Amino acid sequence: MSNIRHHLRDENNLRGCDSMPAVNGGYITVYLEDVELHIASVPSFNIMAEKHRDSVVENSEEFTDKNGNEYEINIQSSNIGVYWNLKIFSKDDGNRMALIKNIKINFESNTFQETI
Repeated sequence: MSNIRHHLRDENNLRGCDSMPAVNGGYITVYLEDVELHIASVPSFNIMAEKHRDSVVENSEEFTDKNGNEYEINIQSSNIGVYWNLKIFSKDDGNRMALIKNIKINFESNTFQETI
């Protein structure tokens, strides 16, 4: 399980990061009320990059829950860690904060296996 450093919530987004670079990629699982809602792919960063800005690889995915609420997750993987931003588009604007409070995110990196 990941050691999450930041988990910030505002009225439309849930943001977070993990300081461990995803050398071999990984995945982010989004839970709504402790039920798995979506699994998003975390790409491996550009390991050959000389600068941080050149190491960033991004992935964006969109998904919908059973109530018709829409979500978009943007993931950035780099040589200094993994960052994500989950945008929530609620069918009912009054329900958006309740959705955000009931969402949990878990990042898991794939294990790195050296082959000879």
